[in-house]
Amino acid sequence: MEGGKSKEFTLWRPGDSRWSMAASAFHYVWPTTGILRARLAACFILVMAERAINLAAPVAFKHLVEMLGDVTTAAATAAAAHPEAGPLRLLHIAVRSLLSSAEAQSGSGSTQLQAVAGLAAAANTTASAAASDAGTGGIEFLAPFWVLFYPWAFVYLGAFFLRGGSGSEGLLANIRDILYIPITQAAFCRISCDVFKHLLALDLNFHVHRKTGQIMRILDRGTSSIQDTVSIVLFNVIPQMIDVLVACTYLATRMQLWVAGIVMVTVSSYIPLTIIITERRGKIRKVMNALDNERESRATDVLLNYETVKYFCNETFELAGYDKATRQYQAAEYWQLAFLSLLSMVQSMVVWVGLAGGLIVCIWACSRGSLTVGDTVLFITMMQQLYVPLTYFGSYYRQVRHHRGGGSGLWGVN
Repeated sequence: MEGGKSKEFTLWRPGDSRWSMAASAFHYVWPTTGILRARLAACFILVMAERAINLAAPVAFKHLVEMLGDVTTAAATAAAAHPEAGPLRLLHIAVRSLLSSAEAQSGSGSTQLQAVAGLAAAANTTASAAASDAGTGGIEFLAPFWVLFYPWAFVYLGAFFLRGGSGSEGLLANIRDILYIPITQAAFCRISCDVFKHLLALDLNFHVHRKTGQIMRILDRGTSSIQDTVSIVLFNVIPQMIDVLVACTYLATRMQLWVAGIVMVTVSSYIPLTIIITERRGKIRKVMNALDNERESRATDVLLNYETVKYFCNETFELAGYDKATRQYQAAEYWQLAFLSLLSMVQSMVVWVGLAGGLIVCIWACSRGSLTVGDTVLFITMMQQLYVPLTYFGSYYRQVRHHRGGGSGLWGVN
């Protein structure tokens, strides 16, 4: 036990509700010392920071696309209007045109106007420097790289570094995992000691009929199940739900309600369908495991009783029985794999329908001027960002169900 004495807590028992079991699991993970509580608070702060960065990355990418697109369009327009002008003159004309357009569309304090104004100042500086070097063989054209790069490209790269890409964890997630290690170790110690104390308090009848190997296996599997379940819920499932709510809120306030509604309906359909198919796969998996055990048991019995089989000339009978058991196992395996493929198809179809509906709305709004190209890019980026974690939701659900069984076995020892 770490720190001080822990308060008495009623353990979950078979027959109690799932909420009672969850409360017991979170009770053991909740730290009892100030240092561990500070670590847990830091973990939650990092989780919330990841949620903010998950929103900042697509927003920065949106502004970066709009900035580069506006500069490119303005430059092409200036080149068409002034074919006799050189590259530096075209840059100056294009940026001044872009600045006038930004002033007409937004207030003087807007971020886009400030960025364009900086770009215009850089263009003037570039034109002056190039003009002074023109007679001495200096450079002919100097692009204002930093004005285009900062702030949106800089913010996007920083967000990508902190949160990581698809399939990999970033800096914040790794720091969170390091901070969480002592908390899991303390929880493991508390669970193990409490269960061991419970075993020592059982009556003589239990210890006379003891099954030491089975008890130790239940102890090991149960402690790891509690830790894994809490970690999955705290750092995977809940953050994903927060990401969905934040994305829908942002899209509803900054774009259109239709776009936010499409994202919400997509996720609301994705999760229940994943749970339903995963539940069905779990039932088929149990049948498949039972048939596999029966097949292995039949083969083992035949080999252990080889003399009896040969004496009664039952090779053909036993081979036919083993073939039947194998075919039954393969039939269950077929449906298990088929439902896995069905799960992938349903998930892909739901995401495709949501993406198609959102793109139709975004392009329709762009054609009427209510949304921009950057808004469409923002929607696509957010959909991809939400879809990648959701692909693991079925695995998380299956793991939580599996670990729940391990925890119930641990607390059911009596």
